[in-house]
Amino acid sequence: MREFKDCKIVQDLLPNYIEKLTDEETNKYIESHLRECNECKDMYDNMKKEFELNTNKIDNREVKYIKKFSNKMKIMKFILLVIAAVFIFVIGRKAIILKSMQSKVMKYKEQSNFHTAITEYRGKSVTICDVYHKDGNYLGKIQTAEINSQNDKYFISFSDGKKYNTYISKGTEKVAILDQEMGVSTMDRVNNFLEMDAITFLRNLFTTHITSIKCNEKECYKINGVISTFYSYDAIYLEKDTGLPVRVENGTAYINENDKISSIADYFYEFNTVTDEDLKEPDISDYMIQQ
Repeated sequence: MREFKDCKIVQDLLPNYIEKLTDEETNKYIESHLRECNECKDMYDNMKKEFELNTNKIDNREVKYIKKFSNKMKIMKFILLVIAAVFIFVIGRKAIILKSMQSKVMKYKEQSNFHTAITEYRGKSVTICDVYHKDGNYLGKIQTAEINSQNDKYFISFSDGKKYNTYISKGTEKVAILDQEMGVSTMDRVNNFLEMDAITFLRNLFTTHITSIKCNEKECYKINGVISTFYSYDAIYLEKDTGLPVRVENGTAYINENDKISSIADYFYEFNTVTDEDLKEPDISDYMIQQ
């Protein structure tokens, strides 16, 4: 004969029994009671259905959350892969272009006969430089003019590869400085603005910006923010076919400690056109020799 207090005990234990939190002895007690008590059995069936319904709802929410999280992770992975692919493409493109330009310009480094023409605009002044190079000798003609100024200067520098002479003209004054010791000169070489060591090359892969552009009627690569072994430039324009410089833009030219101005220099090269006549020195009798 079951007692009311047995029903109360079983009913209190049913939630734990349904969740399988009761021990074996308690399970036997509850199951024995349920076989004899229809009221508790009905309560057990209802509680079990409600528990299973709630469990299914929780499971469904967890499944939805996991699916949602999984989809977000897939999107994030895709975005990261796209970013990585773009990064690799950009860095790889820069490396290919820089290496290609370095390789092409090196073909001209050993040329023994070439003419370079450089026109540089800096502030209010214009400098025109023509350099003729042939078999180790060179002659450079430099003219500097300022807007609304009568103080134009003309320099002619001649070198046999060992010593050099400089001829300076300013107005009616003409001075010659002879037999000067050779130092480092950029007149006797083809300019390679991408001359750099491996560390500098790697740095340029991350700091430069390269675009295709037409400059002085030539198809060029414009390289912004390039750093070479010795200098840095705001932008250089290199001819795609040769790697030779076409234009150099620089905002780091200084008039004095306080005044910073920008400069633009246009370059022109031609090879195997220089003759002995191009290397002819000025008549020394027209100049006053400076000791």
